[in-house]
Amino acid sequence: MNWGIKLRPVKPGSPHLHGKVERSQRTDLEEFYATVSLDSLDLPEQLQEWQHFYNWHMPHGVLRERSPIERFLEFSDQTLFSDEVT
Repeated sequence: MNWGIKLRPVKPGSPHLHGKVERSQRTDLEEFYATVSLDSLDLPEQLQEWQHFYNWHMPHGVLRERSPIERFLEFSDQTLFSDEVT
């Protein structure tokens, strides 16, 4: 509320309203979980490495083949979190 962000809850059973989450989860399932063992003792570290790669190095088609951090940095001077990334 302090930042003027409105909460807009999604009704349960409405996957058509949260497609980005569904796509992200599918990518995780197909590209991360398909390559690791869930019994691995270092699974948390592997997941952390995957998240770093996904957000800092992996090109995304919807972002014109840029990584999410590259896209974020284009607007960092306009965000409240600009000092936290660099």
